[in-house]
Amino acid sequence: MPLTVTVLVENRTTQPDLARARGLSLFLDDGERRVLFDTGPDARLIGHAARLGVDLAAVDTIVLSHGHYDHSGGLPALADWYAARGLRPRLIAHPGAFVRRRVLLGLGRWRWSLRELGAPLSLDEAQARFDLHLSATPHGLAGGRMHFLGHIARLPAYRGGRRLGWKQAYHGMAPDDIDDDSGLVWQGKDGLVVISGCAHSGICNLTEAARAATGDAAVQAVLGGFHLRSAGPFDLWRTRTYFRQLGAPRVAACHCSGWGRYWLPAREDIATGSRLTFN
Repeated sequence: MPLTVTVLVENRTTQPDLARARGLSLFLDDGERRVLFDTGPDARLIGHAARLGVDLAAVDTIVLSHGHYDHSGGLPALADWYAARGLRPRLIAHPGAFVRRRVLLGLGRWRWSLRELGAPLSLDEAQARFDLHLSATPHGLAGGRMHFLGHIARLPAYRGGRRLGWKQAYHGMAPDDIDDDSGLVWQGKDGLVVISGCAHSGICNLTEAARAATGDAAVQAVLGGFHLRSAGPFDLWRTRTYFRQLGAPRVAACHCSGWGRYWLPAREDIATGSRLTFN
C-alpha cells in the first residue's frame, strides 16, 4: 500500500479552519503502521486531526524527531487524550530528547534564563505516560517499512550541527549541539521517503543516514524541516548541489527551512492540511 502523509501542524496553513503554528506534526499511514511524527507546539494537533479525519486512537507509535518544544509541545495534551481512552501508545525518541533546554542571556560569568526550549515532559513523566523507547541506534518499526534513524552522524562533507541554546549537562548548563536530532525513513517501491523534524544535524547528513540504515540508495522524496533559515550562501549552494545529485523527484521543505527552500530542486510546498502520497 502507498504511504499517506497528512500535515497536522506546520508554520503555514491554506485552510481557514486549521490554525498555523510554529512547529511540525505529521501523521503517517501505510496500511501497516500508523505513526505520529512529532506533536507540534501544543494541543492544536488534536483538533486538526479531527477536522482532517485522522483517527489518533489508531496511532500505534509516536516518533519524536528531537526534544525542542515546537516538536514535543503536544505531548502533555496527547498523554491526557490517550489516558482518557485507556490507551498508552509507544513513544520513540533519542536518549537525549528529554534533557532540559533553555535560552540564556549571558554577561561575563552571569547567565539569566529567558525561556525554556525543551520538551514539556521530563524523562520520568514521559516514561510514566507513554510506552517509552529510547534509542541512539537505527531500528525498524516492527511489522512495517519505517525506520527510526537514531543518532545522525555529522559528516565533514555536509554542514550540520550548529549549536542552539543551552542544555543541562553534568557540570551545569552547556551549549546545546542538539545531538538528539533524528528522523524517520519509509521504504517504498519507488524509493525512500526521508522525513525530518528540523534536521539540526544537517538535512544532507540525515538523508545519508536514511540511505545507510536501509541499504537503499534511491530516494523518492525528502520532506520536513531542513533548518536552512540561518544558512549562508555557501551552505545553501552545497545543499542545493547535494539535492541535484541525489535526484529525488519530490523535496518538500517546510517549518524551519526558511527562504533557503526556494533554492532547492524539485521543490513542493506543503502546509497544515496538506496530504501527500508515495508509492
